[in-house]
Amino acid sequence: MGITTPQTIILPQADYHGLYSDEHGPTDEVIAMAVSPLKLSLNFIPNTLWQQVAVDRYFAQNLTSRVNKMFGKQKTPGKKTKKMFMMQEARKPDIKPHEILRLI
Repeated sequence: MGITTPQTIILPQADYHGLYSDEHGPTDEVIAMAVSPLKLSLNFIPNTLWQQVAVDRYFAQNLTSRVNKMFGKQKTPGKKTKKMFMMQEARKPDIKPHEILRLI
């Protein structure tokens, strides 16, 4: 028996027995996305959230405290200065929205 993925287990046109089909039931769009659990999950996360996460100032706001922790944890005290850690961390590129999806 081979390895199966969720896409091979769930049939695209599956009949979902007992699924509420009245006026307030799931839309055809959501039913189509039910083939992929990831697509279905991402459907409910608004695009504005991804944009906010991409431009979030958390990185800049916590840079100093992160550098202080890195400086305190170095194995050879005095090997790197706080300024060196600051420059190293400040050079990191911004996270793009599509990179966040890779983490999920």
